[in-house]
Amino acid sequence: MGASAIILISLLFSFFFSGMEIAFVASNKLQIHIESNEESFAGRLFSRIKNSPIRFLGTMLLGNTLALVVFGIFTARVLAGLLASFTFSRIGVLAIQTVITTSVILVVADFIPKNLFRFSPNRFLKIFSLPCIILYYLLFPLTAIVLFLAQFISEKIFKVNLFRKKSNFNQLDLYSYIEEHSAIREGQGRETKSEVQLFRNALAFQNVKVRDCMVARPDVLALDIAEGTEKLKEKFLQTGYSRILIYKGSLDNPLGYVHFHNIFKSISSITSMLIPVPVIPESMPAKDALRMFMQQHKSMAVVIDEFGVTSGVLTTEDIIEEIVGEIKDEHERNSLLEKQIAPGEYSFSARLEIDYLNQKYHLNLPVSHEYNTLGGLILYVTGSIPKPKDNFTIGNFNIRIISATPNRIEQVQLSTLKQLPKN
Repeated sequence: MGASAIILISLLFSFFFSGMEIAFVASNKLQIHIESNEESFAGRLFSRIKNSPIRFLGTMLLGNTLALVVFGIFTARVLAGLLASFTFSRIGVLAIQTVITTSVILVVADFIPKNLFRFSPNRFLKIFSLPCIILYYLLFPLTAIVLFLAQFISEKIFKVNLFRKKSNFNQLDLYSYIEEHSAIREGQGRETKSEVQLFRNALAFQNVKVRDCMVARPDVLALDIAEGTEKLKEKFLQTGYSRILIYKGSLDNPLGYVHFHNIFKSISSITSMLIPVPVIPESMPAKDALRMFMQQHKSMAVVIDEFGVTSGVLTTEDIIEEIVGEIKDEHERNSLLEKQIAPGEYSFSARLEIDYLNQKYHLNLPVSHEYNTLGGLILYVTGSIPKPKDNFTIGNFNIRIISATPNRIEQVQLSTLKQLPKN
């Protein structure tokens, strides 16, 4: 076999090993873990990667090193013969050899394969699984010796265990796996939006704060303890809610909450029915609030801001809805009004959430952590509860109050303003 053929083959091997090395590093470890049980060459390769990732990576690095050594030796010989007819000094020949071999290695055996294999790492691991398995076993004895020496040096000198088991995959791998396979299933005409959204919500849940899922203060269903049990029964029957917060004087002085089933007991006062309510800050992670609910066997908490003022109420249902979507209360009778009257004109309950309206109707209403609902947006902009038939503009929307009470906005009519053509 000629020197040129050996140079080409060694360069191809270096291309292969370098590409497989970066494919391993950039691969989705969860997908490798799942596909390692398949009865195929790819399954066997993934099984080796799953069981001994350091050994696999060491094999790729060793193979690449051997290929580059062979490439360097034979390239130097060929270039020495070609440069013999020129009057270059030994240092000049060495410099030319170094520049040419280094340039070829950087482009062909490093830059191109690493950028190519990084584009779809798991796919390339599958495609080249057969040659990779063969080379893995061929280089196994030499790899074992090299890894033994590396482990000995790292443990004795650096006190580091190279073979310490680590987590094979992380949250990002799970998210990538879900996105990739949902795209494949959608391409096959299978509906996956709800399942994918559920996984997305679950993955994002650790970053959710209490302020993101609480019921804002204007929408809190509450009763002053001075109004008595008859008013409480009436409120339960009118609203269909299962829990009502009880306060004294104002929401900033919460006393507890009453559960629906207690009103049927022969109890003379609200005080005897009160269930103590925890007070939590807006900034508390929702996962910690859920843990608190389970530990204390509570289902409602009062949320306060940094000034100690009541900003809303949080229930277990509010937290769970962040993951699984909207949950209908067992006593809820009437759905919130949402109706498109004409193109660009809508009739909405003020209790509808901004995120929901933006997603469903593509409205692009202003979003802020200061409010969650349409009514909250209006109160945030106006600074007070408007009266029925009041009109005002928020951004690109004209809003007309259809109905409101002294304590809350009930129904609004929202119209998008027509954009004037630019000159």
